[in-house]
Amino acid sequence: IVADRGIHAKVDTGVWSAICRGMEDHFATGDFGRGATHGIDAITQLVARHFAPTPGNRNELPDAPLLL
Repeated sequence: IVADRGIHAKVDTGVWSAICRGMEDHFATGDFGRGATHGIDAITQLVARHFAPTPGNRNELPDAPLLL
């Protein structure tokens, strides 16, 4: 899982590790669809919690790529 800086600043590394472990549990049994869905669902909840849209500002994070 590669998070951008805005999300990474709000979400602890341990949370990402827990999501990965949940995905790995499903992958280990060959259930790749469920593993991927688990990760997507968990990340969706994180983004909704930390970056919920506000009135007049539906895009909480910039879309422009940043060249490093």
